Amino acid sequence: MPTQYSNLIDISNATTQVSAQYFNDTDLDALGGNVGGYMMSPLFGKSPHDRVEYHIYDPNIERLFSNHKAENWTIDTDSEGMPQINLQIKEDLEALNLTNGAYTVIYNFHRDAVGGPVGPKFKVHSISKDRKEVRLLPTIFEDSEANASPELEAFYSRFQQLKSTSGVTGPYNNLAAIPNNPLWTNIHINFGYNRIDQAVAWLVDDVFPFDPDNPHTILLKTYQPIPADIVADTKCWLLAEATQPVSNKVILDQPLELIGNSIAGPNFDLSLNTTAQVQGEYKSYNQLLGIDSDIKSELKNSFSSSLDGMKLNIDYSVFENYVHFSSAEQRLVNFKQKLNKINLFDSKAREFDYSEYSTSDIYIYEYTGSHGSKYAKQYQKSWVTQKVELINQFDDFEKWLYFESGSNSKYITKSGSREGGSHDWSRSTITPFPKYSGSYKNDRWTDDYYDWSVDQLFDWAVHSIFMPGPNYELLHVTHSTSNTWYTQAIASASAFDKQNQNMLRKTTPEFINDGGKDDNETYLRFLDMTGQAHDIWWSYARYFTDMSKRDHNTNF
Repeated sequence: MPTQYSNLIDISNATTQVSAQYFNDTDLDALGGNVGGYMMSPLFGKSPHDRVEYHIYDPNIERLFSNHKAENWTIDTDSEGMPQINLQIKEDLEALNLTNGAYTVIYNFHRDAVGGPVGPKFKVHSISKDRKEVRLLPTIFEDSEANASPELEAFYSRFQQLKSTSGVTGPYNNLAAIPNNPLWTNIHINFGYNRIDQAVAWLVDDVFPFDPDNPHTILLKTYQPIPADIVADTKCWLLAEATQPVSNKVILDQPLELIGNSIAGPNFDLSLNTTAQVQGEYKSYNQLLGIDSDIKSELKNSFSSSLDGMKLNIDYSVFENYVHFSSAEQRLVNFKQKLNKINLFDSKAREFDYSEYSTSDIYIYEYTGSHGSKYAKQYQKSWVTQKVELINQFDDFEKWLYFESGSNSKYITKSGSREGGSHDWSRSTITPFPKYSGSYKNDRWTDDYYDWSVDQLFDWAVHSIFMPGPNYELLHVTHSTSNTWYTQAIASASAFDKQNQNMLRKTTPEFINDGGKDDNETYLRFLDMTGQAHDIWWSYARYFTDMSKRDHNTNF
């Protein structure tokens, strides 16, 4: 942040061009406005030592980029014959590939006095305790044969010119204030990257007795304390300002190029079949399912979660295999909410308050433990039924999370989808929900869980309440391992969502999707639900060429 300006707040709040001031209002009044800088001869733009530099800041006035020798500017004269500089601010930003955002651009108009951004410079020798005096030494000796060059010769020529025109030469032992010189009314120390300090007085070659190791030196008194990041050996150069710096607030707003598939518009020229259609009566939900409980459950289990028939053999450890229009992060949030309900159903199933539940709802479950012991457990069937119905609503991704083994080595590989490390979650990968590890095994679990019947699922659901298996039964949702898994999975899903340009959320205006996210969360979740439904069709379209089985399911 440029701390040398006295009107930094005005710069931050400005919406148009504003001059940056080094002096505060009190000192400006005392100086009578005589802060014009170098007495230009020749006029600015006519000397080879004239430069325009610019520095770009973000909305918090944190520097992003500096160019100490801008070339994209021109100079002419105004109606009074004074130099007038024309800046190309937009072009300067676009040259840095800055296309969107709000920026503050500060331009400085300098005539280098001694040194410059390229070539020989000064370095800091020492700084006073109050940090308002600094002694500078040239970085290269004048008689250095190894570094002899026209630039070095010009450096010392300009140094001697400064010394001869400063009006005061060393040794200077008078304790009175050092008078300003007749030519250089103001000199600045440029430490680079817009770290510029105003010098109010200076002495050239003032060291006495003469030091052969440092034959040339300059002592400068600054208007403000030198910043703390300026230390010994920091390089700098001296300059004069043609005019005060100017600050411009710039907002770039170019349309973003969206990468993805465009949805075609409606085809109003489509030739429709005009043959009269015979329409039957509407059927209710219960009429469609019928009265047989087994058939009802079978229908729910087959059609509530996914398309019946062909399984696509999708690798659910990589989001890009099955998430296209929906939000991977929201799908994980939904899954965790379902797990919380299942944990509630399990705990309720083990309660035996006969005052609240009919005795006809209480069943006995018998099983054999790992050491051959026989057990008999009571459970409330209504809660197990709710558990089964909720699992029936799982899509194939949620079934994979819920039933599949939690072995990391089985799903996370070194190559991965993003060529990352074995646990690089930015690769947008995920493992199944963590499972128990112990001596018990849920013997109702089988590998073909996608095709379980209602009876199989019910038997497993009851068994899992009392007998968690070693690899195939979930840890409790509040377990520390579960929390770690969820944090990592959400990070991975969020990383995927950010780069997924096909999300339906991203079809909404920015003020709805970002600025008004809390107020529009219901609508955005509706888009996620719609996207998830379309992801099923998208998956079948994507994997169509991979399917070889064409059997028709004759069960329904």
